[in-house]
Amino acid sequence: KGSYRHNDDDHEREQAEQLLHCGKKGLYDQAMTSEPERVEPLLYWHRELPPADADPVGEHTVEAVSPRVAGRIAHGDEMWGRCYDGLMAAARERLLQEIARLDGGFAHVIGESIDSRHDTGTDEAWLHGRFDYVLYRRASSK
Repeated sequence: KGSYRHNDDDHEREQAEQLLHCGKKGLYDQAMTSEPERVEPLLYWHRELPPADADPVGEHTVEAVSPRVAGRIAHGDEMWGRCYDGLMAAARERLLQEIARLDGGFAHVIGESIDSRHDTGTDEAWLHGRFDYVLYRRASSK
């Protein structure tokens, strides 16, 4: 079982990908602010800070898994990359579901742990991730 901590360069790549998909529904869902040309993300990763006037609701954790692949995976190989992309897509989807379920405005991921799993019976491998986040609500107008 291997373990991997996500680094900030990976999140910068994902943020760029998220901006490319801006305005689409689903995993890259965005919330519009009062200014039509400005888009505010629903997910903030590690060093990205949510709006200063946001109201924190609480800390939570979600878990996600990648699709399974045949054989074993090692950090940095092609299969890891494929599984990693699937894991992050599943994690984003889970986080967006939890934002909606808990009636939040957005989430700030503050920690994560990713490890590989292997089923010897089927000789399949996948990635498992735990994502710790703070749920926020939009500041109420006064």
